[in-house]
Amino acid sequence: MVLFIDQEYGSRKLLRTVVAGIVSAMFLTILALARPYRRSDDLYLACVANLLLTCCFASGVVIQLCDSTMYEDMCYGLVGYKTSRSATTFVVVLTAVMLAVSLAVILVSAVSAARAKTMRVASSKREPMRDGITLADGQQWHLFLSHVWSTGQDAVAVIKNELLQFLPGCEIFLDVDDLKNIGELEAYIGRSQVVLCFLSRGYLRSTNCLREVRAALEMGKPLVLVHEADPDKGGGTLAELRSECPEELRAAIFDAGWPMVVWHRIEAFQHVSLKVIAEALLLKTPKYEGEKELPMCIPGEVRADGLAFPKPVVLWASTLNAGARELAAAVAAAVAGG
Repeated sequence: MVLFIDQEYGSRKLLRTVVAGIVSAMFLTILALARPYRRSDDLYLACVANLLLTCCFASGVVIQLCDSTMYEDMCYGLVGYKTSRSATTFVVVLTAVMLAVSLAVILVSAVSAARAKTMRVASSKREPMRDGITLADGQQWHLFLSHVWSTGQDAVAVIKNELLQFLPGCEIFLDVDDLKNIGELEAYIGRSQVVLCFLSRGYLRSTNCLREVRAALEMGKPLVLVHEADPDKGGGTLAELRSECPEELRAAIFDAGWPMVVWHRIEAFQHVSLKVIAEALLLKTPKYEGEKELPMCIPGEVRADGLAFPKPVVLWASTLNAGARELAAAVAAAVAGG
C-alpha cells in the first residue's frame, strides 16, 4: 500500500509514513486478537516488536512535521518543541526508552520460560516441541485419550491438563472437549498419532472403548497403556483388567510390548507417569521418529541420584514377611549403585 503512494509528493506530505504507521498499528491489533502463536512468549515478542515498529513510524511523522515550516504549530502542539533538532532529540530518547523496555520484556520472558515447569529433553534441556515438525500430514492430535467415563474420566482430564502445561504445543483429544459425533470415533483415531488407553474397571467392556482400541490396532496406531491400580479409584490388578478384555484382543494389548505405566496421584510419582506418556508420544512425532528413547526431565524435580543418607544406616528385614528380604536387597543395591 505504501509503495503505491506518489514518492515525490507523498513523502513530503507525510502520507507514506502515516500510512505505514497505520498499517503497522492495524497489524499489531490483529496479532493481539488472533494470537497465531502457540507459545505465549512468542506472541509477546512479536507484539513488542510490532509496537516498537509502530513507535518508529510515529517518531518519523513527528520528525517530518517539525522539519517542515508548514507544520510548526502542529509540531509544538504534539511534542512541545519548535525546532526539528529538539524534536529529533526527543524522538531519539523516546525510541531508546522503548527499545530498553522491549529488551526488558524479552529478558523477563526468557527468564520466565527458563524457569517454567515444562518438560525438557534430558540431554539438551530444551523443550521438545519448541521447534520442528511434531504432527505428520493428516494428523490433528498428538494424543487420543481413550477411557471409560465411569472410572477414568477424572484421571484423563488431569493427564490432559498436566501435559498441556508440561508440553506447550501439544494437541490432545479428549471427548468432553473435542467429540462432535460419536459415530466418527474411528475418524478421530485416524487423525491421532498415538492412542492412550486408560486401563480401569469397565474400560475393556465398554463398546465405544473397544471401538477405539480396535480402530487403533487396525490403523497401526501406537498405544501407550496407563494402568489405574487403585481399587478405590476404579482400578484393579492387571490380571483383573486383562480378564475383562475380549480374548482376541488380549495379546495385541497386553503382550505387544506397548509402553505401560501406573497412574499415580502423589505429585513426584505422577510426574514419572507423565514423563513416560510424553516420551511415548514424542517418539512417534516426525521430529523424533529416528530416536529409540527420549529421556525427559522436569526442572526442580526430585531425582534418585540426588538422594543419599548423611551417614551409614542399617536396613532390617523381617524373615516372617514374604519378600521383605528381596526388597531390602534391591533397595540396598539401588542406594549403593547411586
